[in-house]
Amino acid sequence: MREEHAALDGITLPPSDKFWNHYLPPNGWNCRCTAVQVLKGKYPQSDSDCACAAADGIADTPKKQIFKFNPGKQMKVFPPKHPYLPKGCGDCNRKLLSYDPNSPACQACKAIKKMS
Repeated sequence: MREEHAALDGITLPPSDKFWNHYLPPNGWNCRCTAVQVLKGKYPQSDSDCACAAADGIADTPKKQIFKFNPGKQMKVFPPKHPYLPKGCGDCNRKLLSYDPNSPACQACKAIKKMS
């Protein structure tokens, strides 16, 4: 486990906590960290502000900012401007990809629209 990721080990916060709006593994390239839901009261609850400060240390450079993202909360697979997305993709109002009807890279949006 990486030293900066070890700072997040054992954080226990309810699903409604602000921490989860921005943090959920993976927290970096090749990160193997996991999040596990536990029973309330089984572990002491962490301090939310301390947990956010520790997590901010992981996303401390512009390239690492793409990991300050929770796909479940944002309802998107990748954050905007993620390198897996085509250039200029990620800021549209669709759920998963930026939409340009003339772009072959965005053909997935048509399929997603049909399914939803």
